[in-house]
Amino acid sequence: MNFVIGSVSPLSSTSPFDLEHYKRPTFNVMEMDPDTLIPVTFKTYSFDIKYANKFNDPKWEINYDFATTYRLPDLSP
Repeated sequence: MNFVIGSVSPLSSTSPFDLEHYKRPTFNVMEMDPDTLIPVTFKTYSFDIKYANKFNDPKWEINYDFATTYRLPDLSP
């Protein structure tokens, strides 16, 4: 399986200190069936830097759930 994932770095191509054009840090979580090794869920979480800086509270939220976003009944091949 090959999948290009997001980055945990907010740096953008414009400026690392330009919070108007930053990229939200993300990470993916994939749950797999231990017997078949077929993906069960695949979710991408993102970090809201502006919120964290404003309220001094880290906030990771689901950016998207693969099955829900693409209206798939499951993630089997």
